Amino acid sequence: MNAIQTTSKKGETMKKILIIIMVIVSAVVITVRINQFVNPPAVSCKVDSVVAVYGDTYWNLEQYANCTGGIDKRDRVDAVIRFNGGSPMLRHGQTVYFPQGK
Repeated sequence: MNAIQTTSKKGETMKKILIIIMVIVSAVVITVRINQFVNPPAVSCKVDSVVAVYGDTYWNLEQYANCTGGIDKRDRVDAVIRFNGGSPMLRHGQTVYFPQGK
């Protein structure tokens, strides 16, 4: 009977250790992901500017300008929108400027 209780205590201790390790790993992963969203890598584009025509969107202009950086394409498009004053609407004839890397 004593051996069963010892094994059970060891098992409970191992469960607690595993839970603590999982919590620590989860906290690290969450911290890294939050940091990526709060401080995304800088966005840089190979084109300085372009004049928008009917049908253009920031989405297709970001691709045309061959932008890099950010976490994904949405981050790059958001960076271009912010770089141009923050309005997501494009007008025909509007000059769209792109962030330039160093």
